[in-house]
Amino acid sequence: MNIVLLNNPNSGRATGGAVADGLAARLEEAGHDVTRLSASKGITPHALGAPLRKAGLLVVAGGDGTLHHALPAIVETGVAFYHFPMGTENLFTREFGMDRRPETLLRAIERGEVQRCDAGQVEAEDPPRSVGASEDPPRSVGVPGAGVLFSLMVSVGFDACVVERVAAARRGGVTRSAYVRAAVRELMRPRVPRVTVVADGRRVVDGAEGMLVVANSRQYAARLNPAAEASMSDGLLDVVFFPHRTAVGLARWLTASAGGFAASVPGVITAKAERIEVEVDRPTPRQIDGEAAGAVSRMSVGVRPGVLNVLVP
Repeated sequence: MNIVLLNNPNSGRATGGAVADGLAARLEEAGHDVTRLSASKGITPHALGAPLRKAGLLVVAGGDGTLHHALPAIVETGVAFYHFPMGTENLFTREFGMDRRPETLLRAIERGEVQRCDAGQVEAEDPPRSVGASEDPPRSVGVPGAGVLFSLMVSVGFDACVVERVAAARRGGVTRSAYVRAAVRELMRPRVPRVTVVADGRRVVDGAEGMLVVANSRQYAARLNPAAEASMSDGLLDVVFFPHRTAVGLARWLTASAGGFAASVPGVITAKAERIEVEVDRPTPRQIDGEAAGAVSRMSVGVRPGVLNVLVP
């Protein structure tokens, strides 16, 4: 099989290149032809698309950000792909049970089971303001004229503010401790937006203060999993809004999420929809798939059913 191996050498505390070397060797030993590409060299979706059209499989060796930036080319070409986890959280791989053992990938290739999954798509109605460096280059993640694709989630509120702080302070690889430090700083002076949400034409949140998550996957950082019932193959996105005005209210949600009962917190609003319109009272940080994605005051979010062909272990 012709396999494209896209790796981020900065992932895994800068061990990504060495790990990808070993992975490529194992794939070649098994009789596969491997084309190596480095995500750190600013590969655009157009440039990535050319080798993918000739490939039977794309292996993304990096974090969730590396996969996020490859999504436009993945969707355009329809190539089957496998995520080899090298990042901080690796939420996509957690969803499917992928791991860092080459043997798991080789068995998946031999079985050849591909699952069709949904992607989300964000369309900002006002231009986002840059708030910091991306976790995983390349930075071009949009589909011309169509918006920005995501596999996991988009959010505004506390978690997006934390991601913004991490991106602004980043000088190299990102560790969990960097997120903890950023979360503590944000809790000390939380920036709480006032949010309005319309889901498939129905107003579900009307100018309330809090944090909004629009999820395609049930996986979330630190296993908080606010949208625990989300499915990547139901043709819908899950809306979860946590109302709070202070750090105390936010801490209550964090505690409930850690315990696995976030949706039962009083006042939490949930919905499933194909199209979500979001408006906030002022430009506020936004994160997409764990990547800082500028500050916006309005955006539309939709679902693209069955556009991801995932090779499952």
